[in-house]
Formats: sequence, C-alpha cells, structure tokens
Amino acid sequence: MKGQTCYSYAMGIDENVLLLERDGFEIKKDGENYCVSFGIDLADTWEEFCADEFEKRILERVSERGKYGVHFQYGKRHKALRSATV
Repeated sequence: MKGQTCYSYAMGIDENVLLLERDGFEIKKDGENYCVSFGIDLADTWEEFCADEFEKRILERVSERGKYGVHFQYGKRHKALRSATV
C-alpha cells in the first residue's frame, strides 16, 4: 500500500467483505468480525461498501421511521457519505 494506510474494524458484516481483497484490501478475520487495512486511495471503495452493508442491514431491521447517517473520518478528513429517512 502506498501513502497513508487506513485501518478499520468491521463488525456485523458478512464474508462479502473478503471480495475487497481483489481490489488491494488486506483483510483478516477476527471471530465474526474483520480487521481491514487499505491505502487512502481505496477509501471511497471502503465507504461505499460499508454504506451498502449498513443500508442493507438497517432496512431489514427498522420498523419505524427514523434517520440514519454513514460518516467516515481519516485523520482530519471527514465525510458524510449518506443520510436518509427510513
């Protein structure tokens, strides 16, 4: 990985996360969770994957209207990726 390396601990997602290894992510299983590292150049890919996983799971479980947001922070860089009312 060139440049800044990002680290994430992913909980509550399935083994589909392993598909990101072909894009250059390093992923290690930790029980039912995953330790993920990637170059900052792959941040957008990680953000989209996490937002998709989050939406898939929250829409399965939410039975009343509410708001949610998906946010990412890398050092001083902060980005709100998605927000919606369900």
